[in-house]
Amino acid sequence: QVRPNAVALVDAFDYTDHYLGSVLGRYDGDVYPALYEEAWKDPLNETVVPDGYQEHLRPLLKQQLKLSRL
Repeated sequence: QVRPNAVALVDAFDYTDHYLGSVLGRYDGDVYPALYEEAWKDPLNETVVPDGYQEHLRPLLKQQLKLSRL
C-alpha cells in the first residue's frame, strides 16, 4: 500500500541525498556510475587487497574450496 507513495513520503521530509549519504535519489537517474564512484571513496577500498586478507581470509577460502564438492 505504501510503495506507490514511498518516494513522495521520503521527499516530504526534505532531506537532501547528501545529508542522507545516498546516491540513489539522483534527479538525473544515473545511479550506478554514482554508486561505483562513491564506493571508491570508501576507506576500505583504498587498497586493492585489504589488510589481513592474506593472513586470515585467504586460508579460510582455500579450505572451503577443498571441502566443497563442486
